[in-house]
Amino acid sequence: MTVSAIQLNADYQANQISADAKYKGKLIDVTGTINTIGKDVLNDPYVTLNTSQYSAFEVQCMFSQVDKSKLASLSSGQIITLQGIVNGQTLTNVIIDGCSIVK
Repeated sequence: MTVSAIQLNADYQANQISADAKYKGKLIDVTGTINTIGKDVLNDPYVTLNTSQYSAFEVQCMFSQVDKSKLASLSSGQIITLQGIVNGQTLTNVIIDGCSIVK
């Protein structure tokens, strides 16, 4: 299944229960514009994708430590497609685990 970061976020904002039924636990390809590339409190690397210029919510794709060198070549504003398993929504972000770069 392929979905834009904007649509994925919109689905979660409209109805989290319905979005979980549609996406949670499923492998998806998500396309969007990179907002940030960083590390969380556990030092795990991630990429966030913009969902709209007016939204505080993002799609956050979590990567493994071995992907750090690949993530080092990315830049904010770049359009990218990532693949991973949707974990659901936290307070602010839709989390996708086990991500890899598709293109």
